[in-house]
Formats: sequence, structure tokens, C-alpha cells
Amino acid sequence: MIPVVPAAHYQCGGILTDVNGRTDLKRLYAIGEVAFTGLHGANRLASNSLLEAVVMAANAARCSLQDIATSSKFTDPIPAWSSPSEVNARRASQINAHWRSLRGEMMSYAGIVRTEAGLEDILQLIMKRKKLLKIIIGSIVLPVILLNYAILSSMQN
Repeated sequence: MIPVVPAAHYQCGGILTDVNGRTDLKRLYAIGEVAFTGLHGANRLASNSLLEAVVMAANAARCSLQDIATSSKFTDPIPAWSSPSEVNARRASQINAHWRSLRGEMMSYAGIVRTEAGLEDILQLIMKRKKLLKIIIGSIVLPVILLNYAILSSMQN
């Protein structure tokens, strides 16, 4: 039997962008299924709509062409790659445990049914976890773990 629960599709993530599809990373744009633009209001991914396809694609194309015209060649240094085999498995396990716990807490405190007190509680939990993860993360370089850390860190904002 497959349990049926309220879906939290509106909280499924996406890369945060501005109205032109720009991300926090220089010269990187995101539109469509990967983006979280906010064009449809708070707490909705909805980045696969006609509005996204027409408006965001045009904005991102225009701005990226301006970026190309006004920027010099890429001169940013590329950091050395650390193999996943170099990762401390215990630290990765701790981070994943925090991530699993946070998902449950988000559903309880910030899901479809929520209160102001619950949102304040979850904010405090997120800030506490962020401090813990800064200690745990150390020098781990594992894309999935770092992605989870980045998501947890950005939730404070």
C-alpha cells in the first residue's frame, strides 16, 4: 500500500534567480524546470509555465548577451577538484542526518498548515543547524553534501 500525504510540490526547490534569470554565480543563468523565479508568488516552484518559457527566456537571453558583450574572457581561477574518495564518511553521514531531520521539521512547521509561532520555531532550528553544519562541513568536497549544505544555509535568508 502506498501512503497518500499532502504534497509539498511548492517547496521542491529550484535555483533562486532574479527577474532576468541571473543566479548568485557570475555569468550563470537558470530558467524553466531548474529555476525558482518567484514569478508566481511565494512558496511556488511553478517554473515550467508558459510565463517562464516566454518571459524568463527572453530576459535571460537579453541579459546574457549584454554580459558577453561587456565582459572580458573568463579569468576566474578554477579550484582543484577533490575526489569523493577523499571525503570523511562520518561527516557526510552527520550532514545527511541533519538534512533528513530538517525535511520532517519543515513539513511540520512550515507546510501547508502553519502558524506564525511554528515559522519562528523552524527559523530558529534552521539557524541552529546552520551553525552546526559550519562545524561539521570542514573541508568536505562532495557535490550532493555541499548542495544540501547550501540549501540549508540559504533557508535562513
